[in-house]
Amino acid sequence: MNVDVEVPGRSKWQSQFAARARQRFPEKIVDAVANSDDYRRSENVPRLATLLRGALVAPEAVESHVLAGLVELSFSTFFTTGSGTGFSEHREFLTNALALIDVLHERGAATSALLLSAARFQARLSNGTARRRGFIERAVDTATTPDELVAARLTLAKYRIDTSQYRAARKQLSLCREVLATGAAKRHATDVEVTTGVLYYYTAPARSRCLLEAVVSRWRDGGSGGPTDQPVATALHYLGRLAADDGDHVLAIRFYVRAEELSDDFLHGHGFYHQRIAELLVERGAVSEAAHHLITASETFARLGEVSVGSAVLDSTWARFHVRLGELEKAERILRRGIEVSRAHIGPRAELLLLAQLLVLHAKQRAWATAARIAVRGVWLYARTEITDDPLSVWSRLTAVARRALSTARPSRSTRSQRPPEAFSCPCGEPHDRTTVELG
Repeated sequence: MNVDVEVPGRSKWQSQFAARARQRFPEKIVDAVANSDDYRRSENVPRLATLLRGALVAPEAVESHVLAGLVELSFSTFFTTGSGTGFSEHREFLTNALALIDVLHERGAATSALLLSAARFQARLSNGTARRRGFIERAVDTATTPDELVAARLTLAKYRIDTSQYRAARKQLSLCREVLATGAAKRHATDVEVTTGVLYYYTAPARSRCLLEAVVSRWRDGGSGGPTDQPVATALHYLGRLAADDGDHVLAIRFYVRAEELSDDFLHGHGFYHQRIAELLVERGAVSEAAHHLITASETFARLGEVSVGSAVLDSTWARFHVRLGELEKAERILRRGIEVSRAHIGPRAELLLLAQLLVLHAKQRAWATAARIAVRGVWLYARTEITDDPLSVWSRLTAVARRALSTARPSRSTRSQRPPEAFSCPCGEPHDRTTVELG
């Protein structure tokens, strides 16, 4: 085909690009998949995005396993390295990857795992939307093996937990256990148990602690090993959150650090690791050390293009940080920004925490009418999303939220008197030399 010939519906330059793509991209895609380790750097994400576009121009010239390899490489590189703050094509990146997944599905190739990666990517853009759920449900429908089916149902359970749909999450976990009972998909057994523990963290914390401690105990007895490490990291992280809810900040940070050591290379988890440590340091009044972790969390989320519920949770911690510095107006702006994000992306738990902090902030300022309106919204949201069939869990979760929200009203000790803040050294082992806090 002559590159100067225009195709109906295309401009001349588009036709030229298509012709060159058919000639050049198949070879480049094969090379990228064959040398995938050379591509796993954030500066290569734009290059991979270009290859995704090129693959769509000439998919017939690329074998299915190579197309699948390109999609997997593109997602995994993004998850582990991020794209840098200059990359702005996140939605196009996902759209092109999904189009290739459709091509693979039409060819009869396995696509369930790729759809789960698409759902993970979508969570950075909008965590609780029907679009993310749709990708996961497609992964369930297209699963061809017990391993794929349990992985997809587990992911659907986690989505349901994220959106406070606890009964629906229990149903998916029950379906996972039915598959495990047949002797299949055993490599997911620990993940199913840990996800059940995470579910109970929000509905029955005492039961959650027992389940998660049992997982960690068995892992310690048997040593580390492959696929169980990431679920154990999750178990340790939530044991840290339980310790934090009990007010044992030192133990909580130790759990977080151990979880980070075991965790996979995905940046999103690293971002939350720094956010959770910062949360505790702020509450202890260790503001300068908290700054390091807050900035690192913000930079990590920026590399991922995180604009969904994760950013709202981070806003909660930034707001407490600025209250500690006596910067109440800035704290309120951050809280309101986080609330908007939580509502837009269906993150009821994040919104509840932010509302509780905003309520305490206005109560501290004796703005009772505003505080009352916030309280009404919070009670309505809690009743609609968080009340479960275990009434004892209601009090437990409210107590934890209240404890964290009340820290919003406490300025650092150095702002209340001339005495230095309480001595507390973060045990994470990192140098805390970050001083600028403009990212908040």
